[in-house]
Amino acid sequence: MGYGDLKTGMLPHWEHTCVGRLDFELRDLAFFARDSLRIDEDQLKQGVLSIEFEWPLASGEVCQLRAVFPDSYPFVRPQVALRGNPKTFPHKHCSPTDGNLCLLGRDTGLWSIEWTLAKLLEKQLANALNGTGMEDPQGEPMEFWWNAFAPAFDGYVDGSYMLIDTA
Repeated sequence: MGYGDLKTGMLPHWEHTCVGRLDFELRDLAFFARDSLRIDEDQLKQGVLSIEFEWPLASGEVCQLRAVFPDSYPFVRPQVALRGNPKTFPHKHCSPTDGNLCLLGRDTGLWSIEWTLAKLLEKQLANALNGTGMEDPQGEPMEFWWNAFAPAFDGYVDGSYMLIDTA
């Protein structure tokens, strides 16, 4: 459903803590996304804000995105993912399986409660897509990748799991 189609009482869980934030967030995003902004009505009925939209890039192209806001928003950043063909996803700052973008490092202090999703995308999306900008020297733990990809390999034993002893 579009931004203008929101029904009274359809709110994400975090709106009760930060009254007015939903409207502020969606207005800021709609400035860039225009009519492409779509809200997942079924998710919103469950108290989760999940949206899909097109984001304009400086090149004149548009980037197809999906964002999901956690229950702890705005204290924790939304998760942003590319939509489309995984073969076209960038090789850096992007999960090859689901398109999740690394727009900020893992440190929660890198996200400002004053930011909106639009502000985060303005500041960080081009860097994530182009593999440019300052990088946080960190990566996903090995078990994150292995446990996501392992079931696709021949010889995988159902129920097996990798956990790295970091001691």
